[in-house]
Amino acid sequence: ISLTSNLGILLKAGVNMSEALDIISKESNSPYFQKVLQEIKFSIENGRSLADALGVFTKDFDRIFINHIKVFRFVKGYFEFGSG
Repeated sequence: ISLTSNLGILLKAGVNMSEALDIISKESNSPYFQKVLQEIKFSIENGRSLADALGVFTKDFDRIFINHIKVFRFVKGYFEFGSG
């Protein structure tokens, strides 16, 4: 299951973004990916958007994926089509 699928499931269940990233990180078998997710979580908790936080890791998340995230905005625990 991909990162976006897991995030979508957790967010729809009412888990906030920070907790969702923690859960996904803890379930990962890759210490590297755990670190990446924790850094993304830290960035989001400090005011960065998800797309901006992912953009630091262009070797792990391609630009097309990051640009798709930019098209969506986070509203009340759900991804909703919008700008920015």
